[in-house]
Amino acid sequence: MFNKHNLPLHKLISYQTQNILARIVINGIIRKTSFHASSNFGAWLGGVLYKTPFAKRKKKYAQIGLDLAFPEMPQEEKERIMLESWKNFSRVILEIINSSNALITDDKDCKEKSFIYVPEESKKAIEIAKANPNGAVYVSAHLGNWELLLQTAWQFFDIELYGIYRKQNNPYMEWINTQNAPKREYMLPKGRDGSMYLARMLKKVSYGILMDHRLKEGIQIPFFGKEAWVPITAIRSALKYNKTILLSTGLRRLDDPTKFEVLIEEFPLERVHNNLREDTLHNIKRLYVVFEEWIRNDPEQWLWYHNRWKP
Repeated sequence: MFNKHNLPLHKLISYQTQNILARIVINGIIRKTSFHASSNFGAWLGGVLYKTPFAKRKKKYAQIGLDLAFPEMPQEEKERIMLESWKNFSRVILEIINSSNALITDDKDCKEKSFIYVPEESKKAIEIAKANPNGAVYVSAHLGNWELLLQTAWQFFDIELYGIYRKQNNPYMEWINTQNAPKREYMLPKGRDGSMYLARMLKKVSYGILMDHRLKEGIQIPFFGKEAWVPITAIRSALKYNKTILLSTGLRRLDDPTKFEVLIEEFPLERVHNNLREDTLHNIKRLYVVFEEWIRNDPEQWLWYHNRWKP
């Protein structure tokens, strides 16, 4: 149905126009290019968009984060990181669209222009998680290309892993979120519907989740020395249902930003208080120490543009 969402006429025309243009650009152009080419185009496009008023408004959040994480860093270097972070995000968007064209391999010496490399240590961590009948939680941050982790789990490891995505503002463009997923039935929309479904299945399923964003419904802990609201779902559910926590990153290689290394390692939970709330808080603080280390090691690859320290 042309107006199945019963929208006002002006919104319907706007949303359907966006939908048609998106299908032409995404399916007619971007998906016909290589992963390597689309990634590099994303970086170029990010450099162009970085000069727009929208990006300039977002820079204030990046400035706050960089001042907290690197108080002694010269402003010129912070400006460079902000630009590279923006370009990284632009790469991610184009790479998501074309991720089905990406090669996933355990061959470190692969000769392809672009690939996702899975080292032996990551494979061992996955085997540990598979041995847990209660499932695992794959925890990641907005670092490198975080979206490639689901693709790797599905295609390379053939894991039944649920992912949570944010619904499009335009309801006619929901296809963007699931079209590229080889296991679309494992994609759940963020919000009430997805959360309720996941909650019903929580005792026995594995799922992937980003844990470095602001969530007012979570708890406050120090993040780079300043209190921030952070989500607790992953740690709490892992403690409650005895799940394995796996820390996962998809980092770009320094020699070529279209080549990735997927690093996966177990994060052993500590039960020191014999109290779910206190143990959740204890382990969330430990997790954010790891996040801070990741970010300081590769600041250009982290998404600084979220308002994470909003009261």
